[in-house]
Amino acid sequence: MKHSTKRKFSFFPFLLAALLSSSSSYAQLWWGDEFDGNTLNTSNWNIDQGNGGFGNNELQYYRAQNISVSGGQLVITARRENFGGNAYTSGKITSSGKRHWGSGWIEARMSIPMGQGLWPAFWMLGTNIGSIGWPKCGEIDIMEHINNENQTHGTIHWDSNNQHVSYGGSVATTPAGWHNYQINWNSTSISWYVDGVKFWEANIANNINSTEEFHRDFFLILNLAVGGNWPGSPNSSTPFPSALRVDYVRVYQPAASRETNTKEGRTFSTELTPQEKLAPISEEGKGVNVFPNPVVKGNSLTIKVKDYDPTALVHASLVNMEGNVITNSTEHSQTVSLNTGAVPNGYYIVKVANGNNTYSQKVLVQ
Repeated sequence: MKHSTKRKFSFFPFLLAALLSSSSSYAQLWWGDEFDGNTLNTSNWNIDQGNGGFGNNELQYYRAQNISVSGGQLVITARRENFGGNAYTSGKITSSGKRHWGSGWIEARMSIPMGQGLWPAFWMLGTNIGSIGWPKCGEIDIMEHINNENQTHGTIHWDSNNQHVSYGGSVATTPAGWHNYQINWNSTSISWYVDGVKFWEANIANNINSTEEFHRDFFLILNLAVGGNWPGSPNSSTPFPSALRVDYVRVYQPAASRETNTKEGRTFSTELTPQEKLAPISEEGKGVNVFPNPVVKGNSLTIKVKDYDPTALVHASLVNMEGNVITNSTEHSQTVSLNTGAVPNGYYIVKVANGNNTYSQKVLVQ
């Protein structure tokens, strides 16, 4: 999403293409938001507000009023209206500080608005952007679209010897229709897909070409910009209001590799450890508090570790009665949230690990 004068990078030959070509190869759903209900789930998302051009001479003012959830969809609406010194308003949400990953199959099902000067995007930034800035934090553009093009773009941006470099490709599609925009991100490559068909791949193996940025955690962003250096300004033909519609966002764990997430120099597997699998059901409130319990489907569970070891990560998983992980989260915090999403009603087990301690707590989703 963030563009500036850039130096294109010619990549070394790619390694073997990723074997996984669709989310069906990913047995474990790490996290997802189905956008049920009528409000944005703020345990997953922040709503950005403000203006300033964002380094691209964009023309919109981001407002909370331009974000809505209805009919099972997230709707980000751009309007031609004066606010805060800008001639347009629109919306932007991020998962910064709430949800972040360092690998996986990441996808969103979206319908994209068409029109001169419109710039919708589904993208990611490194969680360390606040300390080292862009582009050293890295950027992964899962999907970008401008104007009335019948194509979408996928790109990575990063820093090489204090220079901004980028690498990406495009694919023909019908943006106004509903499509799944996806990446397969692992330790050797990032591959881009539309509806499960791969159209581009970037090699990041062994930090080749200074790509160490892409071996760290990133958070998600969805926004609809208006104007900017790349698309240019709207004109009389641009339809307002225009909306980016999102059916869902999902992040899957690779079933074959069971890759690990690396956070703050520590590695923590997203698969249950033998200790977690064998952990007996804890007495209610002993060692860990899980609330609310029962929990209404689609709402979040809060897990608080009583005997918290601050030198270790807290890893929490929601597991069905067959032993399958439904979703999980890893944080360097005493408190972790798990969203129940669209799971069927019934009993589940919350598995928690922190340092040498493991806990299990039965919860009811209703």
